[in-house]
Parts: sequence; C-alpha cells; structure tokens
Amino acid sequence: SWALVFMLPVSVVGSLVFWNPIYVQAPLPQLISFLYLGLFSMYIAFFAWNAGLSLGGIARVGQIQLLQTFFTLGIAYLVLGEPVGLEALVFSSAVILVIIMGQRARIGHTLIG
Repeated sequence: SWALVFMLPVSVVGSLVFWNPIYVQAPLPQLISFLYLGLFSMYIAFFAWNAGLSLGGIARVGQIQLLQTFFTLGIAYLVLGEPVGLEALVFSSAVILVIIMGQRARIGHTLIG
C-alpha cells in the first residue's frame, strides 16, 4: 500500500505528460468503471490480498495469483464471448500443472554453517 502512495507523484507527472484530451470525453459509466478499478482493484484489494498471504503463507498462497490470468480468460469467454485459442488452453494447463506440483512439493530444511 505504501508503494502506491510513494509512487503517486510519479504517476501524476506521468499522467500529465501523456495526457490526451479525449480521456475526458469518455461516457460516465466508463469513467466510473475506471475509478472503481483504480480504487478497489489496485488499492483496497491489496489489504485483503496481504491478509490472505499472511494467513496462508506467502510461498503457498502467492502461487494462486498465477491462476488469475486463466480465470480472467474463462470469465471473458463466458461473459463476453471472447475466443480462447488452443495456445491459451495449452499454456494455462502447463501453468496449472506447475502450480499443483509446487503446492505438493516438500521443502527440506538444511543447516548451513
């Protein structure tokens, strides 16, 4: 959360440098959607995500985030009718397999010294 706060000045400068007047011509529903995504997905959700990481362990729960892209593909297909090609299915299957293998792997403890 603090990283976003510290980067706010950089983001504001970047927004001013690359500003295009067409941005303010967007319809109200799109502007509200943009505000929602910026506020909730990119800021408030960090608190829930960090709480989940602390409860389940960073190494274990962090791998679940790798599935986010594939859930997005599935929802885009179901809700918007977006095509999902064979490459996406093969890649998602491979990533899911790696995640499952990582979840089941045991980590040995060694003493160095």
